Amino acid sequence: MSVFMVLRAASRGAVSPTELTRQLSTHPSATTRTSTRLVRSGTTADARRLTVSLTDEGRRIVGLIARRIRPELQRRFDAIGLDRVTELLDTLHAFLRGGVPDSSEQ
Repeated sequence: MSVFMVLRAASRGAVSPTELTRQLSTHPSATTRTSTRLVRSGTTADARRLTVSLTDEGRRIVGLIARRIRPELQRRFDAIGLDRVTELLDTLHAFLRGGVPDSSEQ
């Protein structure tokens, strides 16, 4: 899962290891280990650089994984309904901002 999360973040554009650590809420050493594994597999460039970006193969892999999981995610979202999905996303956004939604945010 950590590899996929790094690949997804990098698929949106080159990102620094520090930014990856912040986005993924991981320890810097975990980000380094994951980045090193990706370099060895040929999906990212040099992990020691200031940014992590995907190779063509990395972009291909991210697209493949995303296409495979998207239908299942859509099925699950459809099963719980739009109102609950909206509530979930609002809660996740608030959580990532460092707070929890109150009644005024809903």
